[in-house]
Amino acid sequence: LCGLPRRAYGHNPAPFKLVYTLIMTNKETYSSSERFFLWCLAATSFFGLNIAFGYGLFFEPDALMAALKNPVSAAFIGEAFLLMGAFAYLLTKWGKSRLHWGWFVALSLLGGMAFGLPLVLLWPFGRKRPL
Repeated sequence: LCGLPRRAYGHNPAPFKLVYTLIMTNKETYSSSERFFLWCLAATSFFGLNIAFGYGLFFEPDALMAALKNPVSAAFIGEAFLLMGAFAYLLTKWGKSRLHWGWFVALSLLGGMAFGLPLVLLWPFGRKRPL
């Protein structure tokens, strides 16, 4: 069961089977309120966070250089890149994305993971893969 040894789940594997089934279903259906929330998340990330980043990039480049030289912010940037790779792998492995993993990485670099994740999750399953 899920690669777990029997001692990890004891004698009753039912809760783990339920979680495994919920996570591993290929075609997700989202309610209209869930889709609305995901679209709002993508729009907020793309417009709000990218505008703030663009302002800092073009009007205060010294702040960007200071952030890149700061070891704490460098750790957060490194963690974001590691998580982006992990999400790209897991979304493909679990079948949650119709798109190639490269699209998730490209969308995340373009507008952040809060932009890429909703678009990849909401991409319709009925269409052919673009890559």
